[in-house]
Amino acid sequence: QKVYKGDYPINRMRNFALDAIETDFAFPNDVDFMTNIDMHSSLLNFIKSPHWEKELQSHKTVLITPAFEQTKENDNETDNHAFARLPGTKNELKLSLGQVKAKVFHSGIKLAHGATDNPKWLSLPEDGPSYMVEGTKDYEPYFLVEKRYNGLLPRFLDGFKGYGWNKVSWVMELHAAGYRFVVVPNSFVIHMNHDYGYRPKTADGKTMRPETNQLYSKFKDNLKILYGQTS
Repeated sequence: QKVYKGDYPINRMRNFALDAIETDFAFPNDVDFMTNIDMHSSLLNFIKSPHWEKELQSHKTVLITPAFEQTKENDNETDNHAFARLPGTKNELKLSLGQVKAKVFHSGIKLAHGATDNPKWLSLPEDGPSYMVEGTKDYEPYFLVEKRYNGLLPRFLDGFKGYGWNKVSWVMELHAAGYRFVVVPNSFVIHMNHDYGYRPKTADGKTMRPETNQLYSKFKDNLKILYGQTS
């Protein structure tokens, strides 16, 4: 039963989470995404390597983990069964992709994750090199970001509630603020399918409130004033 009837204050809750964590780095993930099995140790080894420890001290950087999604075996598949067959490693993910048990997340929405260049990432070995990508309009990757820039680290815009632009706006500001976008070679997230019926619909059947688009337009105007650019 869905008990929340209003527009969930998603960005306010994200800011609460950023304020509450005591670690040096934050990984703002969504509840319906799982990480690969050894993401914690893999990312820890990455950021503590001599090269990247120095790089992260001198450059504001987000470390992107490519996003994928699980496909349903059939309409009767249980959540437990789906969870049990989630790929835990990059090699298992490649096998799942080859068997069409997984695919690139939101592959039909190129701007959302296209800049990550998943084909390039998949072609690299597990100990392969990282690579830099350009943050683009409507880009919304999943990534690790250092909290020591808090005070400088842009906040999620509290005004975004419910569905629409809540994460894209944050990524746009990170890009405008000079953050580099680097894809790491051996970490990924994978989305577990579920019903999206919670999205509140307006009277005309659309899932995004007019106020959300108005706020997004105002946000882009303010971004241009603050940084001199909008993406």
